[in-house]
Amino acid sequence: RTMPVLIDAGCQDKDKNTAKLTIRDHSLYTGEKQERVMKVSHNSTLVNVAYYGKNNMIDEFMGAARDLFGPHCLLQFEDFTSNDAFLLLEEYRNKYLCYNDDIQGTAGVTVAGILGAIKLKNPAETDLIGALKKETFLFHGAGAANLGTIS
Repeated sequence: RTMPVLIDAGCQDKDKNTAKLTIRDHSLYTGEKQERVMKVSHNSTLVNVAYYGKNNMIDEFMGAARDLFGPHCLLQFEDFTSNDAFLLLEEYRNKYLCYNDDIQGTAGVTVAGILGAIKLKNPAETDLIGALKKETFLFHGAGAANLGTIS
């Protein structure tokens, strides 16, 4: 069973998103109309304060989900900014059964595709990791999926 949950922690408007899209002030947007409240993290990146600190909304949700559905409930992070995604995964990966789809899911599929391509290129290859280390890769963008693939 799957239960999608949307956590609305504010939305940046067109002057603060790379596509310059009107989201928050669009007539079809039904979410929170306030700006995200941001702070500088211990990694010197800009992060959403709603996700960090004592009694934050993510921690409260994670604990409630585990209490309600049990310790084997898989919690998937999806579409957090790279700045938040890595810190949230770092914070929760050893406390809850969770993963970040962009960092781990997309990256896993990408790596599997690359390993498959190596095997297609050289069907006799048995050391795929060794062959992988000899390849050169170009990643376009520094989103969570690319950074997860690189790591």
